Amino acid sequence: MSSRSTRSQVVLKCKIACTPAPTVAWFKGGTDITKDPRVKVYQDPSGFDCLSINSVSRGMADEYEVRASNDMGEAACKCKVKVNSEYRVSVTRWYFSKKKV
Repeated sequence: MSSRSTRSQVVLKCKIACTPAPTVAWFKGGTDITKDPRVKVYQDPSGFDCLSINSVSRGMADEYEVRASNDMGEAACKCKVKVNSEYRVSVTRWYFSKKKV
């Protein structure tokens, strides 16, 4: 998983490669974040699953997780997003877990 940030936007990216194609879900602090109007979930032209956070504020700092699941099992990757100021965002502690069904 990787990240990119600009003055008001953070993009978390994850390359997911498995068969059959997985269902991908994004979470903030363990809660589904896809309904939040500040975020956009999409797959970019390079095939990365992305979570874009617009208008980043200190309230968006938390642990983020992407989960990919299919009939073969589930894999997850987590990171911490820290918002130190309006213009400084850092992403730390990437870790990966996987579970067979």
